[in-house]
Amino acid sequence: MALADQNDTEATADGDLLMWILIWGELVIFAALIGAFALQALKDPAGFEAGRALLASRMAGLNTVVLLLSGWFAALAVRAGNSRFFRRVHLIAAGGLGMVFAVLKIAEYRQEWPIASLPGAESFFQSYVILTGYHLAHVVFLAGLLLLLAFRQSSGDIRRVATLWHVTDLVWLALFPLIYLS
Repeated sequence: MALADQNDTEATADGDLLMWILIWGELVIFAALIGAFALQALKDPAGFEAGRALLASRMAGLNTVVLLLSGWFAALAVRAGNSRFFRRVHLIAAGGLGMVFAVLKIAEYRQEWPIASLPGAESFFQSYVILTGYHLAHVVFLAGLLLLLAFRQSSGDIRRVATLWHVTDLVWLALFPLIYLS
């Protein structure tokens, strides 16, 4: 029995190491994208100011609340202990709210699309779509994993995906003021 426990501990440690390598790799990519966005803003301050003025900032604010609420449900899923029912409910809520974030973001893009090619704002919108689109891809993928885990529960996997979800939340908390409030 001790050997089985040792193998489980080693597998968990290996999984955690790979998760942290993935997290740091993603943070480096996001940092590079944020840096490129900031450099573009320095090169074209008037264009970026014009672009920001055209954004649907209220919708983005709502999306921030939706994403944070989703993170709260992901944390509740981790803390649900042995209750498969409550883990499932919290995972469905977290993944479902992640999908709500995606739908709202796509609606925001649709609202902004016609104005994205206005003179002076093209550089901003190109940078904005690359940065927020990369984040959106993470949200959709991880929300899908949360929903999958609701029906194929493993506490180690739930903890790992919830950790990745929280990193995605943190990235959005950096993006939101940079893009919408600067």
